[in-house]
Amino acid sequence: MHYGPRLVPNPHLKQVIKGCPKKTCFLNEMDICDLSSPRHCRLCKGKGHSQSRCPNRSGASASGSSPNS
Repeated sequence: MHYGPRLVPNPHLKQVIKGCPKKTCFLNEMDICDLSSPRHCRLCKGKGHSQSRCPNRSGASASGSSPNS
């Protein structure tokens, strides 16, 4: 028999992952701090948006994406 403390996960910190079920993730206080930081774009290095919502995305993808030229 186990006599140590009983650990119960907090259901409010449960992370739902889209796609095929792999495992259930529970966020802790350190992960919540990382999620609240502002987003950074990989294309323009700007803050407040991601690569999929970048205002420079349409111009950057159209300029060098034709391999048959």
